[in-house]
Amino acid sequence: MIKIKHCFLCENINLNKIFSAIDYIATKEKFDILECPKCEIRITSPLPKKNQLKKYYESKNYRPHKKKTYSIIDLLYNIIRKYMFFKKRKLIEKHSHLKKGKILDIGCGTGEFASFMKNSGWDVVCVDSSNEARSIAMQRFNLKVLNIDQFFDLKNIRFDVITMWHTLEHVDKPIEYINKVNKILNDDGKFIFAVPNYESFDSKFFGKYWAANDVPRHLYHYSKKSVKKILKKSNLLVSNIIGLPFDAYYVSYLSSRYKKTSLLNSLLVGFISNFKAKYTNNMYSSLIYIGKKNMIERE
Repeated sequence: MIKIKHCFLCENINLNKIFSAIDYIATKEKFDILECPKCEIRITSPLPKKNQLKKYYESKNYRPHKKKTYSIIDLLYNIIRKYMFFKKRKLIEKHSHLKKGKILDIGCGTGEFASFMKNSGWDVVCVDSSNEARSIAMQRFNLKVLNIDQFFDLKNIRFDVITMWHTLEHVDKPIEYINKVNKILNDDGKFIFAVPNYESFDSKFFGKYWAANDVPRHLYHYSKKSVKKILKKSNLLVSNIIGLPFDAYYVSYLSSRYKKTSLLNSLLVGFISNFKAKYTNNMYSSLIYIGKKNMIERE
């Protein structure tokens, strides 16, 4: 385990402990969540080393890598996920101004979204760190799936769109990933990614029980300010921010289970979170960021 002593964005050594959170999915271990007061990035401490991460993803309770449906909640999760494929495609088409193009999906998991985009006419390349997930994606959907080393070795290729759907919070060196994104993104391309938003109402309500803390799988935790700072460090700009309303209900449902409160409570918290986000501050439980190259500074 790696004990965090400074902020990786600004090197600030004065980090504040927000609270300790439990790994409810796999091990029941406790981890601290630290915050840099300068750039607002939050960091899980201690961070697992690469050779320690696998055990935290091997639980049958980790939904993104599930092959089968186990409950009504799993069924609803999969139905909403498929609906969101259409919403994400429309979002990509709107912001890229393309109906077809070359897309890289980083953190593709078992490949359902990438397959959807491939069937919609896009030229798709995928990346995932999990050997099992890559194998499923390749065998089930005949996708081209790279491992992490292959991703960083990419040369002489450019993409119209690069996506990371709830992946940036999982990677151990986010700046290196975003730097690579900048190198392989077309000058007019779009970097579209989603991360949980710890400034949301449901995050503040549940605190250490908030399911999107998801320690230690979520190595980093983002606010709007920290996202903008990390993109700026890689010479990218945030051009738009869009909320993901369904996440508030799903995350609140899981959080209520961890806190041992009722389903009705979780629905109410999800509703209030979305209401406040829609009508006051756009602080949804999860946010989609549309990034683009900063061509002015580049010149």
